[in-house]
Amino acid sequence: MPDPRNVRALKIVVIVLGVLIVLGVLTIFGTIAYRAANPGGGASAPQPAADVSGLTLDLAADATVRQVTLDGHRMAIHITKPDGDEIVVVDARDGTVVSRIELARPAGQAAPSQ
Repeated sequence: MPDPRNVRALKIVVIVLGVLIVLGVLTIFGTIAYRAANPGGGASAPQPAADVSGLTLDLAADATVRQVTLDGHRMAIHITKPDGDEIVVVDARDGTVVSRIELARPAGQAAPSQ
């Protein structure tokens, strides 16, 4: 005959697991009902980027734009100058300069060829 303490512990485990299964199923059905009632999941539609075609950056005569990278609403512009490179981060929504990062070239190192 099984030990009554083990039977009692087994009953508790079975009840707890049964409650967890019921809660999980209710959560799944609740999520399905919520998403059916609110199509789109509350996510906002992507906003079109502002027209930054009129963006003006003051560059020295000997500066060259090497690369432009877009990530979300940020545009990184890599500029090469004789005294070192610079990365200008621009907010593509309104054309404002977010930051400028100077990359100093070690003494004696020439600028890369174009």
